[in-house]
Amino acid sequence: MDGATDSRAHGGALPRDALDQLDDAFVVLELDGRYAYLNAAAARLLGVPAGALVGRSVWDVHPTLRGTPLGALIDDALARRGPVPPPRVTVRVPPGRWVAVCAVPSEEAGVVVLHGCEVTARVRRERWAAAQTEVLQMIATDRPLGAVLDALCRAIEAVTADALASVLLRDPVGDVLHPGAAPSLPADYVRETEGLAIGPAHGSCGTAAHRAALVVTPDIGADPLWARHRALAERFGLRACWSHPILGFRGGAAGPVLGTFAVYYREPRVPDVADLALVAEAAHLASVAITRAQTDQALRQHEQEIASLVENSPDLVARVDRELRYRYVGPQIARATGRPPDAFLGRVIGEVHAPPEIARAWQHAAARARDGGTPTSLTVLYPSEGGPRWLDACLVPERDPQGAVASVLLVARDVTRLREAHAALAASEARYAAVLEAVQEAVVEVDAEGRWRYLSRAWEAITGHDVASRLGRPVLDDLAPEDRARAAACFQSLVDGTRDAYATTLRIVRADGEVRWCDARGRALRDDDGRLLAVLSVLCDVSERVAAAAALRRSEERFRLAMEATGEVLVDADLLDGRVAWAGAVAAVLGYEPATIDPDVSWLHARLHPDDVARAHAAYAALRRDHGDRWELTVRFRHADGRWLHLEAHGLVVRDAQGRATRCVGAVRDVTERRRMADALAESQSRLALALGAARMGTWRWVPSTGVLHWSEGMGPLFGLPRGAPAPDFDHFLEPLHPEDRARLAAEVEGVVAHGTTFETEFRVVLADGSVRWLSDRGRVTRDAAGRAVHIDGVVTDVTERKDAERTLAERDAQLQHARRLEALGRLAGGVAHDFNNLLTVIRNNADFALDALAAGHPAAADVHEIVRAAERAAALTRQLLAVGRRQTLRPETLDVRALLRDVVPLVQRLVGRHIAVELELDGPGALVRIDPTQLEQVLLNLAANARDAMGAAGGTLTLTLGRRVLDAAEAAALAGPDEARLAPGPYVTLAVRDGGPGMDAATRARIFEPFFTTKPFGKGTGLGLATVHGIMLQMHGAVSVASEPGAGTTFTLYLPAVGDAASPPPDAAARDPEPGLAAPATVRPLVLLAEDEGAVRAVVRRMLERDGYAVVEAGDGAEALEHFTERLTPHGHPPPPRAPWALVISDVLMPRVDGVELARRLRALSPTIPIVLMSGYSAEAIGDADALPPGLAIVEKPPSAAELRAAIAAATSDAPVG
Repeated sequence: MDGATDSRAHGGALPRDALDQLDDAFVVLELDGRYAYLNAAAARLLGVPAGALVGRSVWDVHPTLRGTPLGALIDDALARRGPVPPPRVTVRVPPGRWVAVCAVPSEEAGVVVLHGCEVTARVRRERWAAAQTEVLQMIATDRPLGAVLDALCRAIEAVTADALASVLLRDPVGDVLHPGAAPSLPADYVRETEGLAIGPAHGSCGTAAHRAALVVTPDIGADPLWARHRALAERFGLRACWSHPILGFRGGAAGPVLGTFAVYYREPRVPDVADLALVAEAAHLASVAITRAQTDQALRQHEQEIASLVENSPDLVARVDRELRYRYVGPQIARATGRPPDAFLGRVIGEVHAPPEIARAWQHAAARARDGGTPTSLTVLYPSEGGPRWLDACLVPERDPQGAVASVLLVARDVTRLREAHAALAASEARYAAVLEAVQEAVVEVDAEGRWRYLSRAWEAITGHDVASRLGRPVLDDLAPEDRARAAACFQSLVDGTRDAYATTLRIVRADGEVRWCDARGRALRDDDGRLLAVLSVLCDVSERVAAAAALRRSEERFRLAMEATGEVLVDADLLDGRVAWAGAVAAVLGYEPATIDPDVSWLHARLHPDDVARAHAAYAALRRDHGDRWELTVRFRHADGRWLHLEAHGLVVRDAQGRATRCVGAVRDVTERRRMADALAESQSRLALALGAARMGTWRWVPSTGVLHWSEGMGPLFGLPRGAPAPDFDHFLEPLHPEDRARLAAEVEGVVAHGTTFETEFRVVLADGSVRWLSDRGRVTRDAAGRAVHIDGVVTDVTERKDAERTLAERDAQLQHARRLEALGRLAGGVAHDFNNLLTVIRNNADFALDALAAGHPAAADVHEIVRAAERAAALTRQLLAVGRRQTLRPETLDVRALLRDVVPLVQRLVGRHIAVELELDGPGALVRIDPTQLEQVLLNLAANARDAMGAAGGTLTLTLGRRVLDAAEAAALAGPDEARLAPGPYVTLAVRDGGPGMDAATRARIFEPFFTTKPFGKGTGLGLATVHGIMLQMHGAVSVASEPGAGTTFTLYLPAVGDAASPPPDAAARDPEPGLAAPATVRPLVLLAEDEGAVRAVVRRMLERDGYAVVEAGDGAEALEHFTERLTPHGHPPPPRAPWALVISDVLMPRVDGVELARRLRALSPTIPIVLMSGYSAEAIGDADALPPGLAIVEKPPSAAELRAAIAAATSDAPVG
């Protein structure tokens, strides 16, 4: 522009030098939009020398101005359309600066002058003020803390150029930080800062929290504070950071560190004062939000605790105001009175209680507490639906902040049972005292010093002493002198603790001087430390018994003479010196004359049968040790002529004053003949018992009138008792019966006794080891002339094996029905899957198209994402249903299970969490199987999730054990059960998954593989996890078993068919030659033949293909696809040159007329190398064995995403056979 133009532009208003000294920007434009002048500030603002722009069109230099507010301002000014609306616009210029621009047209000079002044500070203040207001409103309206912190970060980023804001929150118990909000930082960076340590040299945030002071890092690459985390920051392009601690409030001063507020930049940068002030204000706002959230949470928790205490207290709680009207009534009052809280609220305390005297008592007590200002107590008998109840109440005045009584708190406790217990205790003590006074034996209590503490009235009758005169006196004073030393020693043993009970015979001297014999027995009473408190004893006067013993001795001679007359032998043995006196028919029975018999007991022992000597010695020792008064013994004795006699002896034991056995006197009779007859009978019964035992049978006879039961030896083992065990009475006979059978059998027996003649029944017995046996019982009733049942005879047979066979048959039938239900579910799942997956294909991919069409940040994007996620979850559920029905597509590979386990263990560990240890146990060399690895991973993850849920928060150990096992035909059949395919016998690789959870009972184990069965709470599981495991294992020609007991954990064992060696790898795809004519010129899009009978699905897949650069020819079914394909081929099978060849065929599996599998076979017959992709939404059965499909034919499951379809196309084209 020449000088004339320049002079016209400025009109002599201001010299150039003056304009260049101004901070405001001035630009002069010609009316055609060319730059005429820029001052220095404008050049700096635009970042170019002024001379570089003069003479150039503003629209050429800044083409993006068109359509902006500033462009409209310039356009209107250049057109000279009067005042420019708006008169001023504010624009943002790099780096983060704001400028207010106005345009003034000058008609005289023929130019437009643009004037710009920087308003960055004002704009930032205005926006920050608005953001602060918004954040404070969110805090005031109790918005979630995460949303408040997120809004705060976005507000800082909006007013600070290139800033990336974040909030880290301090862990309440540990010195670590957790992400609170970081809307613009990379998500992976945020995840890796989880658990950032608080301390020196832990980046800007960890150090700021440690110091409780601002930390500024202008260059992360050079700051030593970032030495530990520099690589992480640089990986995500973060170069500068300043972090301000978020401090709490404590009494108006700074409190503890709650977290940090940080600002990151992607270039090194030094903050100015405004930047630091802004971060400090943001940290303060964050502190307000965090403190408010923590306070609200603590308040809610406190309120819940108070409410829980009141609601769960056994006391009755209520509150009345100064007018004595109910303002709160606890649930206990409602339960106690049977009236809802609304019946009390707002009513005066005296109006709601009955009868009137109780109402007045409550009201007067509440008034005393209110007016007196001190707690008042009250005890009333309150009527209730369950009967009168005693209540102890405390009424406490509650004061307002000014100290005045504002309300009265009523707390009452039901003490009815306590009063009843006190009354019962008093009555019990009275009854106890009455019983003690009523018994004939004397009940006495002696204290630890050996003095009488309590004496019953019976003691007074025995001793003739007045009770009151003897209490507190030593016990020994009332004993005969001969017994005092022995009694003192016995009492001392009780004091020392060497014994806790005693029994002895003592002589007591009556008040009149008479001596009475008493049996005394008692027990020591001790405190918690074992010290003697007292001895409680019972004394029984046995003077008459002692006198009777003396009389007995006087009659011995008369008794001896009487025994000789009976033909029995009289024996009198001195137990102290071992001498025996014989009398009576000694010669007739034993063959020895009494004069020739040595009186020493050894003579007798020498003539006893050797097998009976030990038993005789034991009986002799028992006589001296025990306190019984009678004895009996049966032994074999050698007669004088050498034969053995069976002798039966019985008699009495004589004891001295101290209770020691001194003599035994009795009679001996010969029972040899009776024993011979008994042995013959026993032998006959033994033969019968052997026969019954061989048949596992037993016989019995029961006499209803006496309740006596007799049974054969074989009955004992049937009831879990030793052979020959004695029969119990009828009540004990019922004890080993199964609880479910006892009442029934008792009722049947009662009916038979009443009116039956024969009966037959079956019942179960539970043996000592817990096993259950089935018994069959048949019997007949014998009645007398009056029709009364005299006895019942019966035969019991063990029928357990028959019952087991019947149960096994029933279980097999139930398993078969279960298998049929699973098969029906599989057919249902397969039938639904095709149409359902077609719908999901349309939903999912149209949602993807919508996402691609929406601009970043569009409000509808989140909703569309939710549609995509819902479609993915529905697809996953469909795959689970197909797995349950064993109808999903498998892609088997030959692989070593050990390698797969090493890869899957980290996934399992992440799934179960750190509180569960995962252990892997590998057994021996290779474990080759041919399976679908993806499906096996799914099985292991399902089992791991099941184990994690079983072990819960307590954790434990999850063990994966690899092994091998060869199954025979019986084992394979047992594992497979009645399901469709029988498991083939042979070698298997086993994989056991064992957890330490609570285990399962039999009822749960029987149903765990049923679809939709779950023991988890509602909403915590679908019930398909283990059903999916079962379905996948059967589809892979394997099996799964479970072993579990309550309290013993659970082990699932997978059986995978083993193979001999690895399969040959597929040929190298790079070595194949392309199909003749397949490659198309670069300018022609590859042509795809798409066969799909669902129009909506076909449209979606076509759109995905066209977006990837393919040309698509559509066909509604397989027959139409064949027509299109053959039209494109010449008679020699090659496509004509002007049009693109077929690059690919994509087909649905299920279609009318010609399905996808048949279409693939026919296309391969026409063109052996054409790549084919089959889309399956139904089942593997419709496709056939995926392992048998030819190369170049890939399978993609519906609903396919664009990425999944691309992967299938890549697999098909890379695996296409060489033509």
